[in-house]
Amino acid sequence: MAQVSRLKPWLRRKMVAKNTLIGAAPAMIELYKRIAQVAPTDVSVLIIGERGSGKELVARTIHERSGRGTRTFALVDCAGLAEGILETRLFGRERPGIFEEANGGTVFLDDVGSIPAAVQGRLLRVLRDGEVRRLDSVRAMTVDVRVIAASDRELSIDVAQKRLRADLFYQLNVVTLRVPLLRDRGEDVVALARHFVARQAVALGRPIPEISPEALDQIRFYPWPGNVRELERTMVQAVAASRSSVLLPEDLPVLTSEPEEEAIARDWPTLAELERRYIDRVLERTGGNKTQAAAILGVARRTLQRQDRAQR
Repeated sequence: MAQVSRLKPWLRRKMVAKNTLIGAAPAMIELYKRIAQVAPTDVSVLIIGERGSGKELVARTIHERSGRGTRTFALVDCAGLAEGILETRLFGRERPGIFEEANGGTVFLDDVGSIPAAVQGRLLRVLRDGEVRRLDSVRAMTVDVRVIAASDRELSIDVAQKRLRADLFYQLNVVTLRVPLLRDRGEDVVALARHFVARQAVALGRPIPEISPEALDQIRFYPWPGNVRELERTMVQAVAASRSSVLLPEDLPVLTSEPEEEAIARDWPTLAELERRYIDRVLERTGGNKTQAAAILGVARRTLQRQDRAQR
């Protein structure tokens, strides 16, 4: 067990650092190669991967390994902002927007498929012409930004269903990178678990606990529907709650709880109830954000509102 006081400063910094891609699975090795190829260029990159798989970390890695690495990296959660707020945040009104603030750097558009149609044309101008105009101005300003976008679904579907402009899609999709699911990465799950345990212990100023073989088996065989983000949260909680030098299965209660599919089969809900439960689960994951939940479910926001009213 490593003692915090004995760790060299550079090792402490490495353990605590959040922006570190970890893994040796074949899919991750391929991803590293693609990042190395695309990072030195200025082309737009589209990152596809499930929620929690590490899309933001991939984007930050590309930025840091590019010639823009010392400049601004600006993240915009496109699904988490209402249309008017998103438009103002991107293009500015009275004050500079993201594209002005990040001039010379990188703009990362997360959940880019959620951008409303009214905003897509303005975004296309930035990508195509390198120009941005504030919402309260007629004067266009030249900006030099690299755009990296991310989505948890295939944007070609959005194009086919007329939710995303085809010309914007082609501007965003110069290079596509795919982030593998955690459950498809083999022993990477163990390496990541140990990394998160070490980082949390160092952050708390504690000795770094070992992970028992039984707990490691639980970690290996759990399906991790929330991907790397769920693993990180689980290990952080385990370290924070445990005072032992070894993490045991009981320190990871989420891995020993009854699988949801077994619980569903046991109480035989109706199709309507199953639909309600799934919607509630998606809303819980999005923090109650109906716009983001609707995008995940592939329905209109007003559909969720109608269903809420019907349940009352």
